[in-house]
Amino acid sequence: MAEMAAVVPDPAAERTDASEKLQAAGAKMAAATGAVFAGAKAGVGQARDILRQMLPDRDAPPPAPTPAPDPGALVVMTSTAAASAALAMPGTAPPAAESEPFVPPPRASGGRARMFISLAVVILVLVPAVVAGVLWQNDADNRVEAESLLEIAQVRILSAQDALDQGDDDRARSLLTEARSYVTQSEEMLGRTATSAELLKTIDREQQTVLKIQPLYGLSTPLTAFPVEWEPQQTLVVDQDVFVLETGLGQVVRYRIDPTGELLESAEGQVVLREGATIDGLTVGPLVDIGWMRPIPGYEDKSNLLVLDANNQVFRYNQVDGATVMDFGTERGWASASEVEIYLDRLYVADPETDEIYRYAPGQYTQPGPPWFLPTTQVNLQGLRAMRIDGHIWLLMDDGKVLRYLGGEQVPYSLDDSVARPTDPVDLYVSQQGDDAIYIADAADERILFFEKESGAYLGQFQAAEGRPLRGLRGIFIDEARELIFLLTDEALYQQRLPR
Repeated sequence: MAEMAAVVPDPAAERTDASEKLQAAGAKMAAATGAVFAGAKAGVGQARDILRQMLPDRDAPPPAPTPAPDPGALVVMTSTAAASAALAMPGTAPPAAESEPFVPPPRASGGRARMFISLAVVILVLVPAVVAGVLWQNDADNRVEAESLLEIAQVRILSAQDALDQGDDDRARSLLTEARSYVTQSEEMLGRTATSAELLKTIDREQQTVLKIQPLYGLSTPLTAFPVEWEPQQTLVVDQDVFVLETGLGQVVRYRIDPTGELLESAEGQVVLREGATIDGLTVGPLVDIGWMRPIPGYEDKSNLLVLDANNQVFRYNQVDGATVMDFGTERGWASASEVEIYLDRLYVADPETDEIYRYAPGQYTQPGPPWFLPTTQVNLQGLRAMRIDGHIWLLMDDGKVLRYLGGEQVPYSLDDSVARPTDPVDLYVSQQGDDAIYIADAADERILFFEKESGAYLGQFQAAEGRPLRGLRGIFIDEARELIFLLTDEALYQQRLPR
């Protein structure tokens, strides 16, 4: 029993040993903290001496020597560190923290203050001078670069003229495009100069030859100007009647050309159908498209204007009967018809939602025929802008492509877009009387492009001779018998003899 008692640990001795170890650790921490504090304080003093040597103050009293570290502070720090270490001991309260009060540095005066003022004045004088020098150097560099770009443009123009002399229109067109790019870059640096303006005139003149641009000189005075609330979409010309479909007020307006063919009998026009009107018990919906149907022997003894609305309804108008409804029965199958066209007395309706064209025999509109496209033909009518028929069905798409179909099948066809591709095609006209051309109205570039019908080869383009009368181009119609082109814009209707 005596031997067993000798090996039993004494709790009081263990607590005493732990306390001694804790106090020793606190003393080491306090000593380290004091050393760090003393080193930091000495470093601050040395930095102040260096600054005083760099910026001497001759009128100010000499600086006081840097005091040695205060042993009392070290004692305080040591005591504080020890107290912090003793926090782990139960029943021990932490002492209050102590810190040195902040003392602001003395205000500069005398020679040092004068030196600061001198430096500020020097800075105010030098900064604008330096900035002006940099700007002058940049301007000089820009001028040299801009002149170099103009020289390159001039070389490209000379090369393009040589290509034109050799009959290489494609190369000439590419070189002129490069030349215009260089002139544009030069003007972005220095603005319009006499040299750049002259080069642009030369480029425009040569491009008219390359692009086969034919100016329209008869657009100075429109046939009629439209009210600001109108939104014209399409025009159709039959003999002396001119019809305009506009969606701003939702109406179709008829104009009459006088016997000279140069003026309208009335600038006001006559509304022949209006959205919201009730015709034979049906309400006219938003107007979508118009077409023209001539008399059909045995079925219809009058010519009629056909009007398609967004409710898949077709109305017809003639001066004798006024506006009436065409009956297509209850099984027409249309989902969202967008185009109506007549060819050889047959009526065609294009529906982009069903990707189908519906064809009706003369006078038999309540009996829908079979789908016009063959089952093997892949069809996508999304983006359809216009449909025209001359035996083939021609479809203008919103990406500028023209699709050609015959007998329910697509015929390989593409336009030559190496010269000019329509970026915002809004209307299509296909010649019917041997002109062998198709015309596309391009609203983005305010022009009418025309191509050979069979091959798709580029033939040329019409543009306004001056100004921007074709801004907001919306529709075209060509009177082939009288060789007139009608141009519909957001603001007016123009008539121009076809340049040949």
